[in-house]
Amino acid sequence: MAEKGIYLAGTDTPFTAYRGTEAAFKRAVDNLRDAWEKKVPLTYSTDFDYWNERMKDAKTGRWLTRGELTIEFLRTWKAAGIPPADTLRAESPSTGTRPPTSSRPRSDQPGCSPT
Repeated sequence: MAEKGIYLAGTDTPFTAYRGTEAAFKRAVDNLRDAWEKKVPLTYSTDFDYWNERMKDAKTGRWLTRGELTIEFLRTWKAAGIPPADTLRAESPSTGTRPPTSSRPRSDQPGCSPT
């Protein structure tokens, strides 16, 4: 992947009270760390293919927000020991090294909409 410039857009669900197992989390952490050590270009991504009652505060009934859930995915990066600067670069669409997705103008340029 590294030699070909293929990006890893890992959507590794963290181990939380509402999803995952310790064993799956350890595999995700090990795989992410291995890719980073091999200089595979990384991009931060999330993939919520689940929603369950454990994502609701039992006392207040308030659901976790999408922002709170997205931040949870940082647990995997932190556990893998990915340096904060590399994590931030992977999260930032304007780094200039993001994977090519289309020939359309980037949505982070002035006057462009994120469509």
